[in-house]
Amino acid sequence: MGALEVAQAIVPPGQIAVTVVARLGAEVEIEKTIVADLSNDVSLGARGGWTGHSIGPQDDVLRTYVRFALAGIPPGARIVRAVLTLHCVYTQGVQSDLFLIGPYGGDGLTDPAAGTSAQAFERAGLAARIYVADTTLRTVGMKRFEFAGSALADIQRGVSSGRFAFALRVENEATLNHFAAVDGYTLPTAPTLILTYR
Repeated sequence: MGALEVAQAIVPPGQIAVTVVARLGAEVEIEKTIVADLSNDVSLGARGGWTGHSIGPQDDVLRTYVRFALAGIPPGARIVRAVLTLHCVYTQGVQSDLFLIGPYGGDGLTDPAAGTSAQAFERAGLAARIYVADTTLRTVGMKRFEFAGSALADIQRGVSSGRFAFALRVENEATLNHFAAVDGYTLPTAPTLILTYR
């Protein structure tokens, strides 16, 4: 099974780089890397919006979201793999923290730019479903999160709606001054969603 390679370049936010991964009989698996749609993205504080992408309590409890435009995925495509990449640039006091990633607003389809800051903070609470609960963001560097099961089903629905957003928070928000910061704006380390579909 040979890969059919296409040159892949760094692309601006919201745009897509394409690589043909493999031909499987009559089917072709295609991988697309989507850079986060960064317009209006903020950390969500219990007392309002903060610029940047911080996760965890500082002097306010902070949650964040990362949004992707999926309009470039063709209708009818079946998502078979999804990988979120994040660049953790700073941590403080997170040695015992568990970081949670899930669908913003319960399904990932709600536009984070819609509604008030208080509504956005609540929608990033991950009350309905969690995809990842782990320690990966305790250290700085590039991080990869591969999703399966309900996450793939949610992202599949996102293809139909043209967008998908992840929410990020720490499990323990009761005590202050333990948080991580994720690079949300700088290419080539801005968040990406790598989708493989047939």
